[in-house]
Amino acid sequence: MDLMSLFGSFSVSGALRGMAKGAIVGALSGGVIGGLDGYTVRGSFDDALDGAVNGALMGAAIGGLTGGIGGGFQKFFSGLGLLVKLRLLNVLFTLNAAGTIAGVATAKSIPQGIFRSGLGILGFASILSLRQAILAKHELLLEFQRLGQDAAQGAVVPKQGLGGVRIQQVLGRRITASTDPAQDFMDGSRALELKGPFVNPNTLEPIPNPNISDIATGIQLAVTSKPYIHTFFVDTLGLTDDQAIQLAGLLAGISKVRVIR
Repeated sequence: MDLMSLFGSFSVSGALRGMAKGAIVGALSGGVIGGLDGYTVRGSFDDALDGAVNGALMGAAIGGLTGGIGGGFQKFFSGLGLLVKLRLLNVLFTLNAAGTIAGVATAKSIPQGIFRSGLGILGFASILSLRQAILAKHELLLEFQRLGQDAAQGAVVPKQGLGGVRIQQVLGRRITASTDPAQDFMDGSRALELKGPFVNPNTLEPIPNPNISDIATGIQLAVTSKPYIHTFFVDTLGLTDDQAIQLAGLLAGISKVRVIR
């Protein structure tokens, strides 16, 4: 991405919201940490108060700056590839390690050194947790694309990918996108058909005012006309609770139908 497109993705409102949120969170967390850090020097209230004030000011400044950057360039950061995100985490890991070593080395007492090393450990744990979340999200995206491969269109259909992922979650095992347009997925040798979710195929926004009776009739006809399908999964995502209950009631008693909510 060049500089023109980078700054073209900048959002002023996002930056202001991020700056405000970052400053508030930074001031609160900085004040608490700074106060505890100051108290561990000599167990003095005055040291704790000085540490809290300095920590709050520094936390507000750092939180506001990073929050503003993150909020302003949120679209840019969300579009970064997996490897880039992992490299950025490696940078944070290194900075956390350097900060922890420097903090412990400059500690004015043993309790303060122990406290700062504990903060460093918490920092490491947070980075590792974030790394796992990024990897999990990436894995979900890969599954979304794999299951969204529509044999009839020869392309990824977001709605099918979403429904396929939800079927996997219900079954507790992996399924595959069918290479035969006659069915949507294969669960081993069993053919599966997806009905729903009731969202726009591309934007995944809920479909307004769906006709539940017509949907139920269409599913009943599909069950009759496709005897080779092992299970029809009806994904009610996009419907209201009342609509989902109504549809499930109309499909009750059909052994091959399994409703997902």
